[in-house]
Amino acid sequence: DGRATLAVVDDRERLSAFGRRLAAAGATVESTGDDEPTPVLTETQRDLVRAAVEAGYYDTPRECTLTELAADRDIAKSTCSETLHRAEGQVLRRFVEKGPPFDADGPGSGSALRGPGSSIDGLDDGGDGDAARGSERTGVPVTDP
Repeated sequence: DGRATLAVVDDRERLSAFGRRLAAAGATVESTGDDEPTPVLTETQRDLVRAAVEAGYYDTPRECTLTELAADRDIAKSTCSETLHRAEGQVLRRFVEKGPPFDADGPGSGSALRGPGSSIDGLDDGGDGDAARGSERTGVPVTDP
């Protein structure tokens, strides 16, 4: 009967653009999915990352040690470390796959990490320190501390 069912998962903006292209081609588009994005972090990870940021764990220099953060949360230091490590990994994987939400090339482009011939080209500073400070080559803005 000329029907096709597709399961498409992406951010709202890209799905809308895809739906518009299908409609422009004469297809009938029906959305059946929920509008809630899948969380990147578990609630436990989110709570611990938020506490770590608020306590200054990610500041330079650190305002809070891993031991202090674990004690404040009443969890073992190893649990605190593993939970933060998993959360950081999830966030970084999402960043590499989808790009930052503020990327000039649009959501999902990941262009801040893409360069010629590599999905993570330009992150090695080659010893001159550019990647650590930020540069046009890496797409990371240079900011003064």
